[in-house]
Parts: sequence; C-alpha cells; structure tokens
Amino acid sequence: MLGYRNIANDFSGIASGCHGFSQNGYLYVHAGSPSALERKQFDNNAAGAGIVSRTPSGYASDETNLWTFDDIFDEGSSGTVLVAHAAPNLVNIDQNTDMPVYYGDVIGTAQLTAIPDLEVSGGIVALPPYLFAYGSYGEVKWSVPGEITNFTGEGSGSDRITGSKIVKGLRYRGGPANSPAGLFWSLDSLIRVSFVGGANTFRADTISDEISILAQNSVVPYDGKYFWIGADRFMMFDGTVREVPNTFNLDFFFGNLNYAQRQKIWGIKVPRFGEIWWFFPKGESLECNHVIILNVREETWYDTALDRSCGFYRQVFPFPVMFGTELDGSDKVILWQHEYGYDRISGDSVVAIPSYFETPDISYCATGP
Repeated sequence: MLGYRNIANDFSGIASGCHGFSQNGYLYVHAGSPSALERKQFDNNAAGAGIVSRTPSGYASDETNLWTFDDIFDEGSSGTVLVAHAAPNLVNIDQNTDMPVYYGDVIGTAQLTAIPDLEVSGGIVALPPYLFAYGSYGEVKWSVPGEITNFTGEGSGSDRITGSKIVKGLRYRGGPANSPAGLFWSLDSLIRVSFVGGANTFRADTISDEISILAQNSVVPYDGKYFWIGADRFMMFDGTVREVPNTFNLDFFFGNLNYAQRQKIWGIKVPRFGEIWWFFPKGESLECNHVIILNVREETWYDTALDRSCGFYRQVFPFPVMFGTELDGSDKVILWQHEYGYDRISGDSVVAIPSYFETPDISYCATGP
C-alpha cells in the first residue's frame, strides 16, 4: 500500500455510501451520511470547491441509513442523473422497510427529488437504458427505457425473481441478444436478469440458490468477475459460482469481525496492484478499522489496519478516494486520496506510515548458517 493525502475535511457525518462522476476535468463526489447528502467538486489535481447540500426534501434522518448510488442518462432530464436510495439497512441486511428513491442532475446543486410511487428496501442499479429498483420478497422493478422516473408506462415492469430479499444488483454482460443484463444477490441466491423483449421484457434465471452474502456492499466487480464475502467464506462468480480459497487469514477475518456491524463491510478494487480490499469492523469497533486484501494476480492474501467507511475507484481520476471514520469537533470527516506518495499527508503534517512484515521464529539450530 502506498500513501494517502487529505483532499477534503468538510463532509458532514460518517458516509455510508458515496459516488463519483467525471466530466470536463472534474470529479463530482457525492456522499450520503445518516443526516445528509452532500456533493463536492474536484479537479484532477484533487483541488476542491465548497460543499453543496443535495439532501432530498422530506428525507428522514436515521443513524442506520445505508446509501446506494448509480448514474444513468435520463431522456426526461436530457442528461445524466444521479439516482440515490437510503434505507435503514446498517443493522440488519434482511430488514424490509421500503424507502423512496431520489434523483437529480449528477453535476447539479439542487436537492434531489423523489421518484413518484417508488419505494424499495434494497437499493437501485442502472442497467441502461433501464433503472432497476429492488428489495424485499425478491421483487425487482424496472422503468420505461430512457425514462427513469416512469415505472408505470409501456416497457416498465416488475417481477419477483426469488423468495428472499434482494440486497445487491450490478451490471452484467448479457451478449448481443440479451442486453442489458444484471446480476442480483438475494440472501440465499444469485440470479441473472436478461433482456428478452416482448411482453416479458426481462427474464430471470437462478445461477445458484446455495450462496450467502455477509454484507450488501461486499460485492466487488473485477475484470468481468464478481467477488464477495459469504457467511463463512469468500466467493466469486466468473460464469459459475465458486469459493475463493483463503488459507492465509480466513479464520482471522471471521474470528475478529464485529458481526453486529457486518453491514458496514464494503469492498473496492485497486487494479494497479491487482488487489481487492474489503474493509470491516474488527473487534469491538463500530466502524470499519481493518482491511483484508485479496491479490488476484498473485493469488495471495494479506491485511492491514485502516479506518475507512466507503470509497470508490474511478477510471478518470488517477487514484482511489475513501472516506475516513473519525469525526472532528465539527462532526466532519476526511476524504482521503489513496495510493499517493508514501506518507500520510494532512495539511502541513507529513507522517511516515508504519510498515513491517512478520516471519516465523528464526532458529540457528533448525536452519543452520
């Protein structure tokens, strides 16, 4: 791991979800905390403008809210919009409280607006030109193509693709005749949804009904493969569902995880080093304070102490960005730019990052000169 630097310290509250969008040399970062949705604009040198509040009118503040974001082009808005959903999922992955879905110009400054008559408990995902919303009892809903606020017109629809709650949805390559397509993780199944046209519009097929998922944001796509953490092992999908072997720190992870805070687990890829990072609350910590890392290229594992609540890898912006978990006296958190230099840089403070490796005991009798 390389260094990291403080690029903002004016976001309110610990972020439970964030989103990045690049346009005209700027990165627009949205962060959702229990009480607010905020946006900040950065240039490619990480110099930022002021904070803008985009908290939707009527938004219900809740310490257990978990945010889900995506972006999609909307013909009604004549541009790309940010779609956001917040529900009290931080305590229980299987809770079924339906909450509104919001939208607004992805680079705008106005409050987000609720999509009429659309409430779900799980989250949202864009499968362009369709917007999908998902939640309890295996329900998925999709919009009219290109009209992300219209869930009743021609081309829209809904289906119950499994019996248990859908907790995560991501884009998937469906092929020329079956695009768009998506993968949906329920509490016990992985389901593929593919476009078929006609009266049905989309068709669902169950890839596996014998999976588990520890936290909804543990799913990480990496070069056409999907990695996530199950209830007692690490999993992946690359055409078939299979276990990711971990003989290095599997027991360390599950033995030290604070299960009461499992929904705060989140993952991110760092392609430069072929890595997938999963942040988790270790011991009695209420926030993520440790990270377990899979090196896909070298097929090995390692871990380190690091406190981050959410983040993302953005293709245009040169480094990953991640939110810290510590509040200052004004209830603000730091946004860090990672893989930058070799030190921890915050303002004028430059501190070397402690680094070391561990070996077994070295014995002259066992190994000789």
